[in-house]
Amino acid sequence: MSWFADLEALVASAVTATGHGEDLAAAHLAADGRIEAAAPGWTGRSAAALAQRAAHWSAASTALVTRIGEHAQDLHTCARVYGSTEEQRASALAELSNLP
Repeated sequence: MSWFADLEALVASAVTATGHGEDLAAAHLAADGRIEAAAPGWTGRSAAALAQRAAHWSAASTALVTRIGEHAQDLHTCARVYGSTEEQRASALAELSNLP
């Protein structure tokens, strides 16, 4: 069985995933700020409901951003390991050509 990977595409995917995670984190942080700014205008049960919902959204946001960050890191790790393995295998193959 053969397996081929495009190292440049793998690195590009890792960078793209990192960018998406950063964009998501920034957008959610901005939304959290807008909710926090609006909260003083809410009272009673509405204020409690907003606080509860905001806490839920914040937890979900943190989980999403964390997972995207982990995925991006995994892609970076795969690219590094694959590149290193390719270099090692190429070196071993080159040494074979020097055998008598």
